[in-house]
Amino acid sequence: MKTLTIGGRSIEQNLKPHKSLQALQQLEPDDDAAPGAGGTAPVVAHGDLVSVNFTDPAYGAFTVTGVGVASTVSDVVLVGGWFVSQAGTTAPRVVSVEVLAASGTHEYPMPPRIASWGEDAEAATEY
Repeated sequence: MKTLTIGGRSIEQNLKPHKSLQALQQLEPDDDAAPGAGGTAPVVAHGDLVSVNFTDPAYGAFTVTGVGVASTVSDVVLVGGWFVSQAGTTAPRVVSVEVLAASGTHEYPMPPRIASWGEDAEAATEY
């Protein structure tokens, strides 16, 4: 079965790029890239357009660029389903965060805030 994924997320439909995919660029690996491991990243507000570099043992290094989504439940910010921060502390897999445009200053739609994690709320907010 052929499928195109980045960071465990499908980026295609029937082997064609998903309509939400804006750009795909292969980057040279940065051997010095290391996760922030609980450091302080730039403050990412709900609706900010951000570019976040991650590193993960299963997927290697990758970048997700999108609109930050905040949670009203546990002070968490995500981009593309990946944790960026919780209560102002950088998520362990984050290498760097760049705020490209503040909320309301870009053309991309504002997603709703996350208001519920479902039945297992505590486990959902663990990185």
